[in-house]
Order: sequence, then C-alpha cells, then structure tokens
Amino acid sequence: MEARLQQNAYDRFEEAAAEYFGINRTDMLCLDVLDRTGQMTAGGLARETGLTTGAATAMLDRVEKAGYVRRLPDPSDRRRVLVELTDKARQATREVFGSLADAVPEFDRYTDEQLMLIRDFLRLGSDLLVVQAARVQELTRRRDRSRPRDS
Repeated sequence: MEARLQQNAYDRFEEAAAEYFGINRTDMLCLDVLDRTGQMTAGGLARETGLTTGAATAMLDRVEKAGYVRRLPDPSDRRRVLVELTDKARQATREVFGSLADAVPEFDRYTDEQLMLIRDFLRLGSDLLVVQAARVQELTRRRDRSRPRDS
C-alpha cells in the first residue's frame, strides 16, 4: 500500500512539473531520460520511453518547439542526429527539482545498508513494472489484431 501511495504522490508531483514546463508527461519522460543520459539519438529515446519512432519524433518536435531540447549532428555518423537538453531545460529542472535534491540530507538517518535495501526494492519493483508493461502492451496488440476492421 505504501508503494502505491508513493506512486500516487510521485504522479501528482510529475503532473505539477509537466504543467510548470508547459508540456505533457510523456514529454517530461523524454527530458528525464536526457537528463540522466546526456545526448541520445531519437531511436534511443524511443526505446527508453517505450514509444514508436514516429511518436518519439512527434514528442521531440514538441519539446524542441518549447525550447527544451536541441538536435545536433552526430560527429561520428553524419546520418544520425543526437538530441540533448538546452540550458532552458536545465534551468527549469533546477527550479522544479532542486528542492528535492535539497531534501536529501533527510535520508541521512538511514544506514548505507538500509539505503541499499531500499534501492534494491525499488529496482525490483521497476523491473517488475517494465515486464508487466510489455505484457499489457502485447495484450493490447493481440486485442487490436483480433478486432474486425472497417473497410
């Protein structure tokens, strides 16, 4: 129950953050991936976010228009394009998420061993959710294939 409540609180915070940025939650996921990884190709972003390449391109168009990402030629392969956060995105990220980082000392009451247990619990939960998301996506594909199509 506590994990569900924590997820609900996270969703509420993430929704508020997306509203502040003026983008949707899928777009926020793109910014989060880039914040963690630095530069990435559009295809890499599609894989990391679980989007189709077409949906990832549309997402990148939106966040680029909002001024949060820029596309750059890949220096190692001119046919590829890399995507990275802009200074505007980094500033907005500091404004929204900075106070969370400031709260980290509150976790000092936990031992390193306890924090590793919490980390392992969260990783296990994340891995489970990724597997279950893939399962539900497959259920959706099967359902959609079995529906009669209008001519």
